[in-house]
Amino acid sequence: MKSILLLSAGLDSTVSAGVAARETEIVRAITLDYGQRAAAREVERSRRLALHFGVAHELIRLDFLARLTAPGSQSYGRPRATRAAGRRI
Repeated sequence: MKSILLLSAGLDSTVSAGVAARETEIVRAITLDYGQRAAAREVERSRRLALHFGVAHELIRLDFLARLTAPGSQSYGRPRATRAAGRRI
């Protein structure tokens, strides 16, 4: 079976990469850049992780999402939906 890794280089994706390497043939590793604060660090660590497993790494930039969540955008910092009891969720 073949697999594609979605890497952030965090604990969950690193463990998943190890399991996938043991149980499948990894054909590609993908990292998403959606404007998160740690994007540069995540990309670099994901590239190293892909190199460790011997697979090609691809970065997919989601600039539209970065614009939606950037300070100053209309959707940035809006209060989250509330429950009937008034608690934030």
